[in-house]
Amino acid sequence: MKLVKPILFFVLAVISISILLPCPSSAGPWYWRNPLPQGNSLYGVTFGNGTFVAVGKAGTILSSSDGVTWTPQSSGATTDLDEVAYGNGIFVAVGWPGTILTSSDGVNWTTETSGTTTGLYGVTYGNGTFVTVGSSGTILTSSDGVTWTPQSSGTTVFLDGVTYGNGTFVAVGNSGTILTSSDGLTWTPQSAATTKGLSGVTYGNGTFVAVGNSGTFLSSSDGMTWTSPSSGTTTGFNGVTYGNATFVAVGWDGTILASSDGVTWTPQSSGATTDLYSVAYGNGIFVAVGWPGTILTSPDGVTWTPQSSGTTASLSGVTYGNGTFVAVGSSGAILTSSDGVTWTPQSSGTTTSLSGVTYGNGTFVAVGSSGTILRLSDGVTWTPQSSGATTRLNGVTYGNGTFVAVGSSGTILTSSDGVIWIGRTSGTTNGLWEVAYGDGTFIAVGSSGIILSSSDSVNWTTETSGTTDWLRGVTYGNGTFVAVGLYGTILTSSGGVNWTTEPSGTTDWFRVVAYGNGTFVAGGWFGTILISSDGVTWKTENSGTDNSLSGVFYGDYSFVAVGGYGTILQNFVVDDDGDGFTIDVDCNDTDDSVYPGATEKCNGIDDDCDGAVDEEFSDSDGDVQADCVDTDDDNDGVVDVSDSYPLDPFICQDLDGDTCDDCTIGVDGFGPLPDNDPANDGLDSDSDGLCNAGERYSQ
Repeated sequence: MKLVKPILFFVLAVISISILLPCPSSAGPWYWRNPLPQGNSLYGVTFGNGTFVAVGKAGTILSSSDGVTWTPQSSGATTDLDEVAYGNGIFVAVGWPGTILTSSDGVNWTTETSGTTTGLYGVTYGNGTFVTVGSSGTILTSSDGVTWTPQSSGTTVFLDGVTYGNGTFVAVGNSGTILTSSDGLTWTPQSAATTKGLSGVTYGNGTFVAVGNSGTFLSSSDGMTWTSPSSGTTTGFNGVTYGNATFVAVGWDGTILASSDGVTWTPQSSGATTDLYSVAYGNGIFVAVGWPGTILTSPDGVTWTPQSSGTTASLSGVTYGNGTFVAVGSSGAILTSSDGVTWTPQSSGTTTSLSGVTYGNGTFVAVGSSGTILRLSDGVTWTPQSSGATTRLNGVTYGNGTFVAVGSSGTILTSSDGVIWIGRTSGTTNGLWEVAYGDGTFIAVGSSGIILSSSDSVNWTTETSGTTDWLRGVTYGNGTFVAVGLYGTILTSSGGVNWTTEPSGTTDWFRVVAYGNGTFVAGGWFGTILISSDGVTWKTENSGTDNSLSGVFYGDYSFVAVGGYGTILQNFVVDDDGDGFTIDVDCNDTDDSVYPGATEKCNGIDDDCDGAVDEEFSDSDGDVQADCVDTDDDNDGVVDVSDSYPLDPFICQDLDGDTCDDCTIGVDGFGPLPDNDPANDGLDSDSDGLCNAGERYSQ
């Protein structure tokens, strides 16, 4: 477990109970669009077999041949992976709870049985043995990464790191714990000269180096006798490695120190301010990884280059209109995209946090803290508008020719153009979190289960929700309003007056819900996503992240979800031909016989969506057209139906029936000769004055 600083928001210790109910089929994968290559925290990185592999939260695995271009891989795990090592021709990744994965290439991963449910936080390879360590003093060993055996560590403290060097395994952990072993089986405690927690350990140039809390650095030549050189900082450190005659240690706030001997350390400029958790060396470069998905590279441990990109500002709302997605968030962040894939930051002209955004009447309207309202009508410049409010505005929608914004203390504002705003009496002082329009009715939801309805946006009526849990999101679709909130709360209503509680199968907090293409999508804390076709029966989807989701919207054949640390995910739910494959993977979503994995037919079509056409069938002339659809199989210029020998480019046709070929293609390059002179018929390979009578030309 890495030394993760306290995050400035309240984190619930809630275990989600995911009950899979009868529901629509899976909506398909959620793709990372920001940050890139992805936005989950990365806790471990290693190099082996010409490949870097990084692992992290929610089962994240990335691979790279150069440390620059990274590809997400499917791990099959949804829990955190904390460290990864390479040895004996395989990668081994470990995590919680007792998760162990193996791979020979860093791409295809297999889940192994560890025999424990304790968290595993460090792994290494040496002397023909993998060793992994974790909580409660757990130590497991394996010769192949597949079969694991528990070993007695003699301690119950949290072990966070392990390495091998000079014939010795060294494991480190809480309270300055250091254990050594020559074989990974028998472990001996050593005096660490510190009581600080130790998080990482490495070996290089004849020296073990361990790092940990409060700038703690230790060094040892044998793993038994340790000294404590000064790091010159009180920053916590999480990882350390050795390469290119240099030790490199990484920690909080993007801190990086380098040393040639493990004793004298020099701070380096990483250019990052986010926490770094692990570092590795291979292929001539150092790679450091961290929160949230940060990747840095360096050839020497001194000069560092970011390889991850995109904003990490938390995003709170998203909408679609006029061919454009717009996402808004903290510190005035605004991003736009024409396709949901590529996002561009825009200048909002404010550093005030923005909470919601909507589109209507040719205008985007964003709302936020301190009564902030921004308006975009020309597609270029966001203009602040006077709201007359000082309270935080949380949500905004458009319907029936009117913008409606809601916020703290029961605030409701309306506008016909997004410029002039009028305060309305809500009849409540409860905070209002979101508002939606459908079937001639506005619905606003908020704290303590408050639900308000209005047919004109002016006069509001309190409805009975049947819950006191906070409601954070509301939408309308398919004749139904759906409201979501804390503790997995989901309510439905056909008219906005009478509400019914629906089972969600989770206690996670929902923050948002949207409707599109026949599907409701609800999202919330820990990356929770549920889908439903009717708002009643819900199914859990794997979002691929545990970052909180605060906004979701449907447009241009896809849902886009946004959330913490700049998270932007995209999901294609459109399956127009009903073949079970959505538009993002179906190369022809109008033909239900064409989809990935379909049987390839000889028809001139890419039936199985592999990028090749009729690849399983013969192509005699090599013109990338299978014979069964090629009208000239021998490519001699004469269509098969008129060609006496359709598979022989040297024999074309015999129009006068004199048994002599009429063509000279491939010989003089002029194609078929006139057939009015028998002397010119065909070829005379042996110069006997007679044509070859259909014989193949040869020399």
